[in-house]
Amino acid sequence: MIPRRALSVRAHLFLLVFAVFLPMVAIFTWHVVLEIQDARHGAYARVKQLADETAANIQAILEDNELVLSRLAARPLIQALDPKRCDSILTDYVSLHPEFSTLALRDANANIVCTLLANPPFADQTRRLSWFQESIRSDGFTVGDALLSARSKRWVTVSAFPVRDKAMGNTGVVFFSVDLLKLNQKIFRSVPKGAVVAVTDRNDSFLLRSIDPDKWIGRPLPADNAARVRGQQEGYFTRIGADDGAKRLYAFVTIPRTGWRVFAGLPEEEVFAEARTRILISVLVGVTILMLVLALAYRISMTIVRPVGDLAQAAANISAGEGSARANVSGPAEIAKVAVQFNHMLDVREQAEAAHEALEAQLRESQKMEAIGTLAGGIAHDFNNALATILGNVELARQDVSTNEIAMESLEEIHKAGSRARNLVQQILSFSRRRPTERKPVALAAIVEETARMLRATMPGNIELIVQCDNDVPLVLADTTQIQQVLINVATNAMQSMHGAPGRIGIQLATHRVDEPLHVEHERRQSGSHVFLRPGIYARLIVQDNGPGMSEATRARIFEPFFTTKPVGLPVRWALACVRVCVRERVCACAGAVEGGV
Repeated sequence: MIPRRALSVRAHLFLLVFAVFLPMVAIFTWHVVLEIQDARHGAYARVKQLADETAANIQAILEDNELVLSRLAARPLIQALDPKRCDSILTDYVSLHPEFSTLALRDANANIVCTLLANPPFADQTRRLSWFQESIRSDGFTVGDALLSARSKRWVTVSAFPVRDKAMGNTGVVFFSVDLLKLNQKIFRSVPKGAVVAVTDRNDSFLLRSIDPDKWIGRPLPADNAARVRGQQEGYFTRIGADDGAKRLYAFVTIPRTGWRVFAGLPEEEVFAEARTRILISVLVGVTILMLVLALAYRISMTIVRPVGDLAQAAANISAGEGSARANVSGPAEIAKVAVQFNHMLDVREQAEAAHEALEAQLRESQKMEAIGTLAGGIAHDFNNALATILGNVELARQDVSTNEIAMESLEEIHKAGSRARNLVQQILSFSRRRPTERKPVALAAIVEETARMLRATMPGNIELIVQCDNDVPLVLADTTQIQQVLINVATNAMQSMHGAPGRIGIQLATHRVDEPLHVEHERRQSGSHVFLRPGIYARLIVQDNGPGMSEATRARIFEPFFTTKPVGLPVRWALACVRVCVRERVCACAGAVEGGV
């Protein structure tokens, strides 16, 4: 059976090693993932570059063809479309450039105007061809798809340019056919070893292919590849080659204005070979470093885990209720210092607990006195009302029996006793109120700013307090402490209503003009009194928040002293009840209005 202390040491050792191992594994994994991403990006860049270079070469050839045909189409003899007056430049140009041997001119109905071919296709045959229909409707250079020539039995593509009259209408087509096998040799003079580069037309048929072109030109693109690229201008995919069974990474791009696509593929073994070597080296280096770090962590842990285990055992003993337990001062100097501080902390905690118990006793006594003061104040108020009735009736009785000396003597005794009782009531009220209200002229802006500073110090960081004070607010006759009590109670209620959620509390002080007597409807509903503000200039203090608000049922009871919406167990404060008392006792002698939103 393993002792509890030994088990604790081993557990701490495991946690320490694990704490070192996990970050190292995370860093190593992150590094390997980055290497893999870099390798994939590099591979994509290589095949994309090969596809872009091929597309650029083809586009340059097509642009040269466009330049030749556009210049020919602009010549007057070509635009005349007169078979008897063929432009001699056609013959001269073909003699210099034999690859243009099929250069010809046909009118809008595909009738031959000029040609160097001995047996050109008939007009009906040419008119039905898609390249001719596209060119006669076009306003510029066009290039056709793969076409099997009926005369030469070779695969060709036709480059054409429309001939226009003075009204800019298409009247004919100047064109020539390009032998795809010859173009294939010209484009793919140098292709990287193992690479496969191909070009397809708009019908997804092969125009060019770097490997076995005579076998592939004119054949349709495999259905799965055609589905992958359909509707896309460029992209990537992986496919096993039909020629050698090698798995290749392909990139494809679209040549502008032609609809042709260029496919370029490189073997994955080739494009990822260098990256895999780097990853393997990284793995070996990472494992070596990880083993060294683990060995170092184990060595360090053996020198510190046992003293730390002693500290943990002492903490466990304290948690179990052994208040006199203390840690052994042993191990390295740093851990020994921790053990000393740990023991000192326990001593200080015992002293703090004793002081806390003394303070709790004082607090209980203070709460008792406060409760007694509150109860006495309530009783004194009621008793004072009764005394006022008694003394008032004594005065009336004095007037009624002023001629009866015996009755007057009795009434005088009653009056003296009532006066003594009234003085006693005043003393009880002074005790319950702690101190009398002292009103004096004050600037509310300074009080608001000072209170706001106190509130900001106690509010959570996710609640914003916004204070706006006008400069022209008049002085008011008020009690500074009660004004602060009003602001703190209302703002605290607003803060608690947000239940820890982010929020905003605003305090606004401004000058308010009352032109007509203003009745306070809430006071009328609650007490039946007709409290109103006379016309004049007042200081208006507004506290608002963006909290969830309250229901009408809650709003109707907010001024009840013992009413609360807090859960059972939380302290109940008389916040709004105190605010109402302060306002109704005319905190501001000028009858200033205090408005609050909670």
